[in-house]
Amino acid sequence: MSTEKRGIVEELHKPARRNYPRRKVRILGLFDLWQADLVEMQPYASVNKGYRYHLTVIDACSRKAWAEPLKSKTAADVTYALQRVLKAAGKSPKHLQVDMGSEFYNSKCQALMKRHQINIYSSYSTTKASIVERFNRTLKTKMWKEFSAQGSYKWVDLLPKLIREYNESVHRTIGMKPIDVTEKDVPMILQKLRGPPLSKIEKRRLARRKLNVGDHVRISRLKAMFEKGYTPNWSREIFKIVSVNPTVPITYDLKDAHDTIIKGKFYREELQPTNYKDTFLVEKILRRKKNQAFVKWLGLDASHNSWIDRRQFDKDGNMQEWWNNATIRAFREQTQCIIDQYSRYKLDEVDLFLNGRMTQGENIADNGGLKQSFRAYRKWVKTHGEEKLLPGLNMTHDQLFFLNYAQIWCGTNRPEDALTKIRSSVHSPGRLRVLGPLSNSVDFARAYNCPPGSPMNPTSKCSVW
Repeated sequence: MSTEKRGIVEELHKPARRNYPRRKVRILGLFDLWQADLVEMQPYASVNKGYRYHLTVIDACSRKAWAEPLKSKTAADVTYALQRVLKAAGKSPKHLQVDMGSEFYNSKCQALMKRHQINIYSSYSTTKASIVERFNRTLKTKMWKEFSAQGSYKWVDLLPKLIREYNESVHRTIGMKPIDVTEKDVPMILQKLRGPPLSKIEKRRLARRKLNVGDHVRISRLKAMFEKGYTPNWSREIFKIVSVNPTVPITYDLKDAHDTIIKGKFYREELQPTNYKDTFLVEKILRRKKNQAFVKWLGLDASHNSWIDRRQFDKDGNMQEWWNNATIRAFREQTQCIIDQYSRYKLDEVDLFLNGRMTQGENIADNGGLKQSFRAYRKWVKTHGEEKLLPGLNMTHDQLFFLNYAQIWCGTNRPEDALTKIRSSVHSPGRLRVLGPLSNSVDFARAYNCPPGSPMNPTSKCSVW
């Protein structure tokens, strides 16, 4: 493993801090901000009439909660559940914070949000929706206590009762029952939510800038409930800091590789500066074309898939420019030499010249493959010694090597087939796959004693690899 790749691995698996000072959730009043989440209950669907999920919604100010069971998380089911919550609440919030799942971002749900004039948004990290996450933990604790008491996992019929008990109990954060909160209670609640003012020393400590605009960073990953502890703690995708916010603590705005601004603010503890902002790893080559490859990048979604030159990979599969300018210039010159050479070949049966540009990738491969194969053969001979000559055949082993290569491409084509191939194939016809590489081979010319300047030993040869 290269030093660079090892460095990337170390970054991905570096421990991520989970507990650190955060800003208070900014709330202006009742129905200003709701948070919603979809809770999976699939293992217990068989004893709950096929219901596999429940949607939980909570008002960030009053802490009043609603919940609706769902049989699936399709756009239709989630939208209908949100409609039922809005009807039960009797009023729409100004903002709805959800995760980035497609169950919330679809045409049906977006139409519902538009109809009720709700601004729906998400943050990259699910820890941002802390109020609904905390409520889900409370609800699950109560639910599992009931499971233990009743000896079954029937939660659908329990859900309304648990929500009612929660809303009618004094909430520790706001100091009153969520169901009793009215507009006159809002100033007192907001004061409680803000908490005591920070000291000057605390403010200075939390306001200390640690990252700057233009820095490249990874974002910490929140692992799923059953995800292994040894999976990466940080995103493979790399982001760029575009602004530093003078909040307490300081927060940062990011954009991705497409220059799209990432919704939400990020704390310093959620970001890890990277030393490998220009290094990308290829997960899979999807298609090949000549000297190019269409690739899927490791850790990036399909929108980042792209065509690249194969030479842009180093020996460890990292994408980076490892050729200097002189090498690139020489490669282009020799590639053009191959293009010009093969463009001079004519296929007599159809009276057409070969398209050297269209076939360049395979022609370069044929020439390089022949050269390396002969070198490998000579290395074998050096280790094991020359074989005995075949009786009755007045040819050396080196000559037989090239004869065998030529026999691979021995064949004929009907004129119709030859016409189709010369117009559309990236491979040269078999006869030219022999003449081209052999005329460029100094080893072939030496084996057959071809006179310099002859058709099979031209003074000017093309050699890429």
